[in-house]
Amino acid sequence: MATYSRKFGSQFPDKVMELHNYQNITTDLYPVVEQYHKYCETFDLDAARLLLTEYPELKQCMIDANSFNLLDEERYNTQIYALKSGQIIDAGESEPEDPDNQLVWIGGE
Repeated sequence: MATYSRKFGSQFPDKVMELHNYQNITTDLYPVVEQYHKYCETFDLDAARLLLTEYPELKQCMIDANSFNLLDEERYNTQIYALKSGQIIDAGESEPEDPDNQLVWIGGE
């Protein structure tokens, strides 16, 4: 049995990763983002956290270290799973004429 990383919240392969609905900053939200940045620049982190509480939609516009760490961990765990599965990945231009059961073909048109 493979050992998967669990440091940042990955549950792969037991559970599918939660999809996030990241969004671009809207015109209406721009002044709040500006204020958030000002708080961060002056190290007023309590005020910055309060803005995140008052405007939860702001979190959908932010990708932080936690987001990157979780994505990286999911990618890492996916690689472990692929290596342990014994499958062979073929990225050739044409589908193999006589593929075996372990082959995954991802190439071609």
